[in-house]
Amino acid sequence: MPKRIQPYVLLVASVVFYALYSYKAFYYLLFTSLSVFFAAKAVDRLNNEQKNSIDAIETARLKKKQTLIYSLALIANLCVLLFLKFYNFSIQNINLLGRVLGLGFSFRTLKILMPLGISFYTFQAVSYLIDVKRGKYSAEKRYDRLLLTLIYFPQLIQGPINKYDEMAPQLFRHNTFDIDRLLSGAQRIAWGFFKKLVIADRAAVFVNTVFQLGNCHVGLTVFIGVVFYSLQVYADFSGGIDIVNGFSEILGIKMMENFRRPFFAETLSDFWQRWHISLGTWMREYVFYPIAISKRLNRLGKKLRKKGHKKAAKVIPTSLASMVVFFFVGIWHGASWKYVAYGLYNGIIISGGVLLQDYFDVITHKVFKANTEVFSWKLFRILRTFLIVSFGRYLSRANSLSAAILLLKRTFTNYNPWVLFDGSLLKLGLDRSEMKVLFFAVLLLLVVSLYQESGHSVRMWLNRQNLYFRVIVQVLFLLSIAIFGYYGPEFKSANFIYQGF
Repeated sequence: MPKRIQPYVLLVASVVFYALYSYKAFYYLLFTSLSVFFAAKAVDRLNNEQKNSIDAIETARLKKKQTLIYSLALIANLCVLLFLKFYNFSIQNINLLGRVLGLGFSFRTLKILMPLGISFYTFQAVSYLIDVKRGKYSAEKRYDRLLLTLIYFPQLIQGPINKYDEMAPQLFRHNTFDIDRLLSGAQRIAWGFFKKLVIADRAAVFVNTVFQLGNCHVGLTVFIGVVFYSLQVYADFSGGIDIVNGFSEILGIKMMENFRRPFFAETLSDFWQRWHISLGTWMREYVFYPIAISKRLNRLGKKLRKKGHKKAAKVIPTSLASMVVFFFVGIWHGASWKYVAYGLYNGIIISGGVLLQDYFDVITHKVFKANTEVFSWKLFRILRTFLIVSFGRYLSRANSLSAAILLLKRTFTNYNPWVLFDGSLLKLGLDRSEMKVLFFAVLLLLVVSLYQESGHSVRMWLNRQNLYFRVIVQVLFLLSIAIFGYYGPEFKSANFIYQGF
């Protein structure tokens, strides 16, 4: 395909894809893309004029004008996102407060059509505008090029949150057909479907049974349901990312990796550096750093240092910035108090771990005299982190914050280890044969992940093998997806969990 045509084919395909899925909300995308396009051009032009200005008064005037344009565009786009995601949540809480106080007022909620991928393309548009303001790169001169970086259809369903300066050069260069790239991308797509259909959708049956009938289940049954949900959400989300990254690889486009085997993390902080990496990177660059180096936190740090609290001066400002970040991470997942609690849960544990690190070191080395260089210590830390993450899933999976608290209470106030042996777990949607399929699928996922964690690539290893071996392995793998993918009676494939964000 000619070089000039390739970007336009992608743009048309992306527009058609978006219109078919969310055509009634297309004007939200147009507002974001157009407002950011013109604002970034103006901000970039004013940046250059300030550099060339030799008059201090004129420079100040240009800077004030630039700040106004930049702020209006930034606030307008964030307000659109906040309105669509949080208007009804806010109204419900205002009405609740009114009833509690006996004020006698009630506001109506709205039936809001949520645009496809609004969080993803808004975050990308905002980061583009901020980067232009910071002078990281020049503003895009052509609207169609910026629109394509925002609407490139593989990233719209569930990310990753890509950056303009990383995506634009790839989207507008000439990519020729490459058979090796086609096969490699297809392999990753197949692996993504394996995670989604064989693991995630199968685990979802068990999880839904436990949580939909939460009042009927207690103790270990609920906790096992939460563990299954941890597996489900990872296989679902990372599987979807494998599919879109594999498709992009076929086109010669490398998108940001969103996962790095998070369940091998030894701390919760490490987990979040491996999980939803593009969101974490965005939050770090555009929320954490601006807050951490803000004047108020700098003043706080100086006051603590003057009083002799050197470690507190270093740790407390960053911990406060982390709490803000995880508050936003929580509400990014949805407009609900359970997501606020989910974000704060992660923020408190990470910040608390940093603040209390010295005490933990004393307990580890002087009280228990643990050898931290051996495998058993690493395994303990991995399992501990998995448990911490899983307890957070009570908040993200339960129907509400009160339901999550009730489920936690039922988990710890009921002792029923016999469910592991009496067959009752096999009555929760998955029979013995389905459980076996899930077990071996997760085992394969674990083996592949261990191989990758050691610095190797399964696809590179496979591609080095003889042709017949490669063909046999790939055919058998595709057959396993077709045979063991969870379709079930009256099958209706579940949407990707992160599709709604």
